[in-house]
Amino acid sequence: MIAKAPTQFLNNLFGVINQRSRLLFVGSRSERLGVFAQVANFISSQTPRRAYARGASASGHATVATVATGPIKVWIVSATGFRQSRRAVSGLELLWRKLRSLASAEVCVLTPQEWDGDAEAMADWIDRNSAPYARVFFTGYSYGGGVYFLRLAKALDAQGMGIETAVLCDAVRRFKFLKFLSWSIFRRWFLLSVPANVETVYAFHQRADSLLQGHDVCADDPDCTAVHMVELPGYDHCSIDESGSYHRVATKEAKDVIHATLGDGAHAREVTK
Repeated sequence: MIAKAPTQFLNNLFGVINQRSRLLFVGSRSERLGVFAQVANFISSQTPRRAYARGASASGHATVATVATGPIKVWIVSATGFRQSRRAVSGLELLWRKLRSLASAEVCVLTPQEWDGDAEAMADWIDRNSAPYARVFFTGYSYGGGVYFLRLAKALDAQGMGIETAVLCDAVRRFKFLKFLSWSIFRRWFLLSVPANVETVYAFHQRADSLLQGHDVCADDPDCTAVHMVELPGYDHCSIDESGSYHRVATKEAKDVIHATLGDGAHAREVTK
């Protein structure tokens, strides 16, 4: 956008060109380039620069926002199910969009991890980028809750860290060579056993799907881990991650972890958003 009126700007531009027009035809190469440079400088001087910040200081000048780059105090981690990918919107992605609103300089909301991703590498990443006594919140669907979650919890335990709260959605165990054992007819034979470095687990599940149903969850050490099983009627395995109840509990528990870590400061930042 040109700062001055169009007519005045064009008159001034032609004036600059006319003053040096002879050099465009009979001048040397360096003189011709000098004319083009003068024209460019003139246009640049008449064009306001774009501000890099939305706010302005008391003097009216644009201000540049600073971004904090310190260690993370709260991590929000999620993991997808077996058939979920970034090629299509899923219920877990819709939940992630809600959790993103909780992000700040001290709260890192990671993009959903694939259920068979490298949980040990993620634990290393979290450990070396965390503030002292950082907390981790986790939510996962299907294999994301039955595979990635357990791997991440064990990997964090090796780093001396834990998971404050996990909200699982129809978490299913996976058997590497006997995959059919994940089917619902074998559900009662196996449990998801949660390591002692996880403090609280909410395990949403359904019992309507004839093929896949979330496994029952138990604690390795009931004195360290509280497990809450929550059945959601009216869903099958493919649709349960879209449940409003699951999304509400996951969002609330993530907020509670943030508030427990950051105190009143977290509440103040949330209100101002």
